[in-house]
Amino acid sequence: MFWFLGLSIPIFSLTTPALPDKVKGVTITGVVACKGVAPNVIISYYGDKQIKQTTTDKSGMFMLEGLVLTKKKPILHLKYNCSNLCSFSYTFNDLKKYKNGEVYDFGPIQLANPHLSLKSKKC
Repeated sequence: MFWFLGLSIPIFSLTTPALPDKVKGVTITGVVACKGVAPNVIISYYGDKQIKQTTTDKSGMFMLEGLVLTKKKPILHLKYNCSNLCSFSYTFNDLKKYKNGEVYDFGPIQLANPHLSLKSKKC
């Protein structure tokens, strides 16, 4: 956890599976439920010298597009500004494979636990 101005910012790390050759990007979608906090929760990704950030919509859903993953550092770090987390779930989708300048839909990444959820409190 990181501490900023007295607020804890939970960090969630995920090691991704081995990626196919020439994979350039992936999109993560998910949903956050946070007790006593407005729906706009900040979700950040950092890794491979890349930082992306988005906020959830009114339903708590978020999307991070075009994340670049490499085989050398296949780790995602998701950061959210919610100290009273009720649930957090995500999925990978839109994995693209680039070949000869064209983009192919390679399908979803298959994870051992593709819908990992963290449940700590009832909302």
